[in-house]
Amino acid sequence: MHGYEEAELGIRLRHAQYKLHRLNVPYFRHTSYTMPTYKMLQYRWRNGFLWAPGELLRSAWGMPYFREALHIVKNEAVFAVYLLALVMSLLTFNAVVIGAALLPLLAFVALKTIKNRSLLNGLQSVMNLAVFSAGLIKGLTRPVRDPMTPPDSKVIHE
Repeated sequence: MHGYEEAELGIRLRHAQYKLHRLNVPYFRHTSYTMPTYKMLQYRWRNGFLWAPGELLRSAWGMPYFREALHIVKNEAVFAVYLLALVMSLLTFNAVVIGAALLPLLAFVALKTIKNRSLLNGLQSVMNLAVFSAGLIKGLTRPVRDPMTPPDSKVIHE
């Protein structure tokens, strides 16, 4: 998986009746990237991070905890379904159908613009969700890798 490993492990442990407790001990430190928004989206797509929501759903498919996994990525999943409906409406070549399909997107952009107090930030929020949703679809379609296969690696220094 390219991401959501902790979420996936937590779901499986809770389903196996384990109880998880958060330890009040710092165990890692995050550092921020200094890339602009669109460069960061490209970077995340190239490195597969954006495919993680789909990989999470694919790994949980057919399992009793699928609903919990779906709950974790619900925003991306709902928007992915909407994007698929939008693409299908474009294939009709009917202006009325396309216009009706675009209304929720326009309303969403308007609401994000109001919330973010900026048209540019509102558009970036919608673009982020669209790319994450496309990543969900890509992650769903990727083949499952054998977890016992070691990752490709190169020894830099011994």
